[in-house]
Amino acid sequence: MSLYDDASLIVYPSGYKASKIYAQKPVNGAGDLTFARASAATRVNAEGLIETAAIIGAEFVTNGDFATDSNWTKDANWSISGGKATSTGAGRMFQPITYLELSGNVGTQVIVSFDIVDYTSAGVVIDCYGAVSPLFSGVGSYSFIGTTTNTTNLYINNSGQGSLVGSIENVSVKEYTTSNIPRIDYSNGCGSLLLEPQRTNSITYSEDFANAVWTPNGVVATLSSGTAPDGTNTLNDVSSNNSNVQENRFRYATSLAVSTTYTVSIFCKVKDINNFYIRDLTGGGGVSIINVATSTALVTGSGSTISIVDFGSGIKRVIITFTTPSSIGNNLIDFGITSSNTNRQSAIAVGSGMYWWGAQIEAGSYATSYIPTSGTTVTRNRDESLTSGLSSVVNSVEGVIFLEMSALANDSTNRYISINNGTSSKRILIKFGTSSNNIAALGLGTASSFSLSYSGAAITNMNKIALKYKANDCALWVNGVEVATDTTFTAYAASTLTTIAFSNFSGGGQWLEAKVQNLMVFPSALTDIELAALTT
Repeated sequence: MSLYDDASLIVYPSGYKASKIYAQKPVNGAGDLTFARASAATRVNAEGLIETAAIIGAEFVTNGDFATDSNWTKDANWSISGGKATSTGAGRMFQPITYLELSGNVGTQVIVSFDIVDYTSAGVVIDCYGAVSPLFSGVGSYSFIGTTTNTTNLYINNSGQGSLVGSIENVSVKEYTTSNIPRIDYSNGCGSLLLEPQRTNSITYSEDFANAVWTPNGVVATLSSGTAPDGTNTLNDVSSNNSNVQENRFRYATSLAVSTTYTVSIFCKVKDINNFYIRDLTGGGGVSIINVATSTALVTGSGSTISIVDFGSGIKRVIITFTTPSSIGNNLIDFGITSSNTNRQSAIAVGSGMYWWGAQIEAGSYATSYIPTSGTTVTRNRDESLTSGLSSVVNSVEGVIFLEMSALANDSTNRYISINNGTSSKRILIKFGTSSNNIAALGLGTASSFSLSYSGAAITNMNKIALKYKANDCALWVNGVEVATDTTFTAYAASTLTTIAFSNFSGGGQWLEAKVQNLMVFPSALTDIELAALTT
């Protein structure tokens, strides 16, 4: 019999739905964990692509493949034949979707897709119950995400919105849910539950450097110039358009607070210029120069830290963190290219440059997952998980809590996971603590509590951590080694502990900020041999 047979709760982050993370054990659902994040958020999927974590619902459209000439109301210029709908000019085609979510409710988020298979001129606009697409033209597959605003119909080229001369097929409308979706992130190669703090991307056009919010100097941005980290053809070709200009950059006017730490990040790929630079004009971070080809920091701005994350296919995420001064002069950030290893200023031949995508400015000491924007700043809310009613899987008298997880940053901040009684009065906790690389465990609210601490592992690595709790016999194990013990603990009474919270207690703060690859609870204290095997 394996240790997994002995566990009362096993959570490998894999199966999920809105507001729920499924446990592998127990199989009756008693150990499923609740989850909340009232916003959309991105993750790295199993294919290594950045995507919005979402649940896509059932198909709403009837006869979207145009297998028959039915279900659609057509103006004179539209016809259905041979598995496609053909338009010869102005006019519309529509159908009412009777599914309750659309026909009865305003405010439903939908993902709409279709193919243009023959094309002569003009284009297609989809109006799905008030969620209106841009004009799509040319042969290809298209999709957009929108929110319904009325209870009318699904229109194709409604009231002069489009006047395609050509044919379409495979029209699809599905509900698209992004809030409260757990993120199973594969950036480490294995699926991990990603738990991040609230962050806001203050750049309003994160993927469009040709937009007027970016002020060019000696450079021009050409959109749709290669495959971006999300798999779409949305890389920006940022290249010189004047060989006499010495400062080749896009400037972004922002609004950073004084004496505040910010992290700036951007995805870069070498075209024929290797060096990217960031210049903080607030007076905080100065100029940093990074060789994208070799992932090397050539110049580090005063007070700045630099890291580079390889996303494959030559794409690197360049990350610079700095703190603004107590008085800000110019609230500007420059993103630039240079052929110099020591200076942001250099002459660059016309047409030479680099590929950019996904710029982000966020308040915080480390970069979090990418937050896409297209016209406004966007806030991703905090990830939270707190589940009560778990007395059937948690033994209050004795047991083991096992976690395989990595902290998002070694920032000397308390970040907890707790098993508690629904309040702060009685709880067992494992935390990343306030000293560097600290892993600690506590048992609170009994006649004799315990406190165990260890600082011998890099907490941003994936560590295997086990806490054994039992009267007069508590131990903290990390990566196969018993690192701290206590022999004075007074056990809780039976059925005291009922709640698992990825925070310091139910309703408390100091939420866990980590990647959690595995969570297991054992209803009895394991032997040293078993604990060594579990954590090795």
